[in-house]
Amino acid sequence: MKKFVHPFAAKITDDDVMANKAFPLVRELAHKYKLLVLAKSTASDPEYNELYMAREDGIPVCKVFFMRDRESYAIRNCMTEKDRGSTRDDKLTFFGKRIPFVMKTIEKENLIPKDTLAFLKATTEYNIKSAVDSLSSSYGEIRKSASMSGEIMHSLIEIALGNRHVSTLSAESMTKVQSVLDKCRAADKTRAERQRELHEVFGSPMWVIIYDMTDSFCIGKMKLSPTWDGIGDTTPASLDMEITEDFRRVADITEVTELIPTMVMLKTSIEQARPDIKYDFAGDSKFFPRNWNSVSTELRAMAVDCSSSWSSNGLLKPRLLMVAA
Repeated sequence: MKKFVHPFAAKITDDDVMANKAFPLVRELAHKYKLLVLAKSTASDPEYNELYMAREDGIPVCKVFFMRDRESYAIRNCMTEKDRGSTRDDKLTFFGKRIPFVMKTIEKENLIPKDTLAFLKATTEYNIKSAVDSLSSSYGEIRKSASMSGEIMHSLIEIALGNRHVSTLSAESMTKVQSVLDKCRAADKTRAERQRELHEVFGSPMWVIIYDMTDSFCIGKMKLSPTWDGIGDTTPASLDMEITEDFRRVADITEVTELIPTMVMLKTSIEQARPDIKYDFAGDSKFFPRNWNSVSTELRAMAVDCSSSWSSNGLLKPRLLMVAA
């Protein structure tokens, strides 16, 4: 018998899938696009559970369900909108009473994302940028301030406009001006050093770990390239994303041996920094922090909860953790 459930599926069996009203659509998607059911919603009537479907690599790309009120098969991703719809959720949902019609719509509208980067941008780009913002801001904001009297400021303006000579400044005023200049130069030096550190952090690909309601992990590497408008900016103006190592789903982080030392240090750092907080760690190894939404400058790590167009909680309620590779 053909299997319709993904190896990493959460609390769902082939019998559950075949009993679902949307099974005819699931069967066609499994045949044509090699998709498998990764998770389900919890409806009062199990026949009407929404079924999340994923590629073989474990990347979830759509959810399918049977619309009881319209007696129709429906599919929803997070990237393709119809021109019309009463809500955004409605615009993202394509449906039809007959399977051939729905399958033609899926092909015509490219409703099954093949490009992992495009999919991740659609579902997590905002969250990744938020995490990058948090890490950038953790280096601190550096402002220049000129604590000089109005008289001195006036004299400097006149000198700058060529109306006075610098020799008209008193020795006391010159001392104050030099003090302010020294502070401004020190701020420039600190800003340049911070920018250097940030470029060093993002100069190499980072591990991106996605944990979701399946209690498993999608792990890959991405090159995150922030752009700052000015040397004093604490958050990037833009962010380019590039996948440098394909994502794959694993049962536990320890399956990626390169990550183990960093995750051990991160767990220790989190627990030692706030011993008053009870942190929850996921996976068999208990290394992935479920309820830590912060940054670690020393380990170059950042974590954030995701929200996306799938729902207020995001697709399969994912959490993102990014750490330096």
